[in-house]
Amino acid sequence: MTEFAVIDPTSGDTLATYPTLSDDELQAAVAKSADAYERWSATSIDDRIRIIGEVSELHAARSRQLADIIGREMGKPVTQALGEVEL
Repeated sequence: MTEFAVIDPTSGDTLATYPTLSDDELQAAVAKSADAYERWSATSIDDRIRIIGEVSELHAARSRQLADIIGREMGKPVTQALGEVEL
């Protein structure tokens, strides 16, 4: 299995490795995303508002964790990454 690495540009350390997809896996992912789009398109506006609100709450609760990850992946100061996360 082929993998690719996420490298911290400030240290050269490997932060994570992820497997690449085979052609069949990629086609399956594309098909699932098309199905998700169709289901989302059929979702009522009230349900969309509720779902987006829940995602927004999760995002806010983990903003520092997300900023830490962005800071390491992009070599940015965490304060700058936090500003991007909180936009």
